[in-house]
Amino acid sequence: MLYDLPTGPPIRLVGPDDTALWATLGAAPGGRHALVIGEASAPGGATVIAGSLPDLAAYLDPLAQLLTQLRIQEASQAACGTLRHEPAPGSQLPPVSEPSCAGGHQAAVPLTHTPYLTVPHDRLRVTSLAHMPTHDGIAFTAELAMDGQYVGTIENHGIGGSTHYRALNSSPFNGRHLAAFAAGSRRRGAPVSTEDVLLALIMEFEEAQVLATATGAGRSPLRLMAPAGDGEHLANVYYAAHHTTAGNLTTARQRAGLVAALASTPVDDGRWWQLWTGERWEDLTPPPPPDRAGP
Repeated sequence: MLYDLPTGPPIRLVGPDDTALWATLGAAPGGRHALVIGEASAPGGATVIAGSLPDLAAYLDPLAQLLTQLRIQEASQAACGTLRHEPAPGSQLPPVSEPSCAGGHQAAVPLTHTPYLTVPHDRLRVTSLAHMPTHDGIAFTAELAMDGQYVGTIENHGIGGSTHYRALNSSPFNGRHLAAFAAGSRRRGAPVSTEDVLLALIMEFEEAQVLATATGAGRSPLRLMAPAGDGEHLANVYYAAHHTTAGNLTTARQRAGLVAALASTPVDDGRWWQLWTGERWEDLTPPPPPDRAGP
C-alpha cells in the first residue's frame, strides 16, 4: 500500500531518547515514539501522535486521512487552537490533536439533499448513475465531474464491498484530492469517511432527478427521511426512504393542512417528512434529535 505524503507541514519521527521534545510536551516517553506533524521545534502547535512503533504502523491508514486534512487546512492557520480526536475504542494510541482556527476556517458548504453533511466546496457533481443487479445485490457506477469536467467513476460491485473512486489517468481530481475533500467534510461537526462522501454525492444526483420529475409535473415534492441503520458509524446518517408529491402548495392554509395530515399518519421512530421549497428541504414533521452516540 503506497501513500504519498503531502509536501507540508514537515513530518518527523522522534524516539524516546529525545528528552527535549518530551519535556516540551510535558509527557514521559515511556518507551514510545512520537510522530510530529508540524514544526518539531514548537510541538505545542503541531500534531503529535505517540505510541509504540507497531501502534504507529497500525495507525497509518487513518493517519493518511489526517495528513491530507492537515494539508487542506494550511491556508487557514492564522489563529489556531487545538481540537482533540479520541482514538477508537480499544486503541492503545493517545488522543490526536489537530489545528482549529478561530481567525479563519475552511469553508463548509452544506449539501442540498443530504441532511447535516457539509463539504469543503460545491465543485463536485455526479452526472450519471447506472444500476446493475447481481446475485449478491445491486452494483452501480456513477460518473463524477468537477467544474463540469468528467474526472472519474464511483463504483460499487454489489457484493457487500465498499464504494470506491477510480480517477481518470492524470485526473485533476485524483484519490489524494478525494481524501482531502473527505477529510474536510463534516456531519454535525463529526468527521465522515470517504465512502460516506461518495454516497452523499450520489444521493445529491438521485434527489435532483426526483425533484426534476415532480416539479416538471407541477407538483410539490415530499420525502420521508429515515435512519440509515444502527451502529456508531451510522449515527446521524439518513436517507430518503420514500418520495411522493402533493398538489402545488401556494397558500399557508394548504401547507397547514398537509402538515396536519402528515402528523396524523404514523411513521417509524426516527423518520420525518420534508417538503422541497424550491431552494431547500424544509422539515414538515419534527426530525429526531442528534444522536450523541455518533462519531
